[in-house]
Amino acid sequence: MKEDKRALLVRIPELTRRERAVCAINGIVHESAYEGGYLHCGPVKVNDEILITFPIEQRVIKATLHETEHKVTLKGNTVVDMNPGAHYPLENHERYRADRAFCFQRAIHLLRRASRP
Repeated sequence: MKEDKRALLVRIPELTRRERAVCAINGIVHESAYEGGYLHCGPVKVNDEILITFPIEQRVIKATLHETEHKVTLKGNTVVDMNPGAHYPLENHERYRADRAFCFQRAIHLLRRASRP
C-alpha cells in the first residue's frame, strides 16, 4: 500500500465459494466480511504484507464445437482440458491446474523485499 487505508476491499471471482476466501495481514488471519462482491479485509497500513487466498475450483461443462460435443474442463474462466482434443496447445495451460497461482511465490518475494527499509 502506498498509504494507510481505512478499509481494504478485494474483488473475489464469482465462481469462488466466499466462505473459503481468507485475508491475512502481516501473517494474521482477519475476520472478513463481504460488501457486494468484495472481500472486506479491514484497515491496512503502508508496508503491511497482505495475502488473499481463495480456491478456484475446476468444473466440467459440455460444449459443441463444429458439430462435435466436447467435455471442457475449466478452472475459473481458463480452459485447462478438452476431450476430444482441440487444435490448441492446452499443455501450455497445465500450470493453471495447480492449487497456487504460478506467480504466487514471486509475489510473496516482491512483497517481502518491498517492505524492507
